Amino acid sequence: LVMNCIIYRNVGADGAPVYGVRLDTTITGGGVFNTTIANIDNPDLVGSCIGLSITNNTAGYGVKNVIVMNVTTGGVGAATDFGFPGTAVDDANCLSEDATADDGGGSGHLINKTYASQFVSTTIGSEDFHLKTGADAIDTGVDLVTTPSGVQFDIDNRNRDALADVWDMGADEFVAAAAAARRDYLSLLGVG
Repeated sequence: LVMNCIIYRNVGADGAPVYGVRLDTTITGGGVFNTTIANIDNPDLVGSCIGLSITNNTAGYGVKNVIVMNVTTGGVGAATDFGFPGTAVDDANCLSEDATADDGGGSGHLINKTYASQFVSTTIGSEDFHLKTGADAIDTGVDLVTTPSGVQFDIDNRNRDALADVWDMGADEFVAAAAAARRDYLSLLGVG
């Protein structure tokens, strides 16, 4: 089970395939939820690169509210954001820079989106994977309520379910600055 996390900057070598997340499983009830995977790179001249790969999945592994972007290769190997070869996934509401978010079937996917348009900063050394104002991922996720346990908490421990948020894709739940400041003020008063 992978959820509510950021997987960033996996760089490979030696011609072997590089993955952000690779699952070869038949476990029922598992999945990848509310996760952001970015900057997965295979600079080798022959190796492939996949941001999220699930194979041999006879149990319908869940993949929901996942963002995969900036997956690159330096040579002839393929670079794809999502890879579900011959696998039945229970997927919904994923976002990719290429067209592969839609490869597993499912619904609510956003494809061919721009990496820099999603996050506060994609500059190496000063990365900030909070969603920025206007990001395509805002309010486009699927509401997972509280299953699996803990799925409702984003990377800042915001409880998307308890606060009745319209869920975003990825690890961060976007909160407009004014709303966040008001909530903090109310908390100081013992209201929120």
